[in-house]
Amino acid sequence: MKVYSEIDSVFEQDITIYRGADFVKDFYYEDKSVEIISFTPGSTTEITTQKPHFLSNGEGVNIRGVEGSEEINNSLTVTVVNSNSFRVPVATNGQTLSGGTANRPVNLAGWIFGAEVRSAIESNAGDSGGVVASISTGDLSSVILDGQNNLVVGDEITITAAGITNAKILSLTPTTIPSQLIARIDGVASGGVVKVPISRNTKLIATFNCFPINALAGKFRISLPAIATAAMPSPAGNYYYDVKYKSGNFVFPIVRGRAIIESLATQLTL
Repeated sequence: MKVYSEIDSVFEQDITIYRGADFVKDFYYEDKSVEIISFTPGSTTEITTQKPHFLSNGEGVNIRGVEGSEEINNSLTVTVVNSNSFRVPVATNGQTLSGGTANRPVNLAGWIFGAEVRSAIESNAGDSGGVVASISTGDLSSVILDGQNNLVVGDEITITAAGITNAKILSLTPTTIPSQLIARIDGVASGGVVKVPISRNTKLIATFNCFPINALAGKFRISLPAIATAAMPSPAGNYYYDVKYKSGNFVFPIVRGRAIIESLATQLTL
């Protein structure tokens, strides 16, 4: 199917999470936008775009940012007029419309999502630990930790001496030796090393619930219950989040940005 442009690999958008309150955020995943230059109001509305839209009859389009009608800013089915114009089933008789973009939605059917919010740890202030046995060089490396790292599943670690950078911890399993843990990571070591430093690059704060709510419109949602937001750190600090989808053995980031954690009690007193 011909499309106007490539899909953005990652969208940037900041979010705000209030501690102690339910968090819900909806996103659309879609092609790059085509600017709308004019409207013909009526019982249906004709939209003309600056560049060819490459839509076909019956396809969906996401309309964003149009002034003069709330209803038209929606996920709609098109009837094509020509390469730069199409009609949508929204009545706008007597309305003056301006601005906005048209975006081809990405079909999210069958997508598996994952989303996390994490704290950023400066490299010169990262937690230190030690590797007390060799690191395997297979598809997924196993690292034996000394157990004093306070690491958790989802943290990202760097072991410079083993050629591992920003590898995520997939699982942690105790060994028969007290205070030792086996960390399974999504990185491949360049060789085995013994008793070398570990740097933690990020720390997992929470894992979002994440799922499509309208696959054909490219709309999905991330959320956290109040019990999870209440357990988040105090507002001070640097936090970020990302949303990824999985296809086979590949994981692709699609949305990321800063996660601003605010105090609900402070917000209510304003």
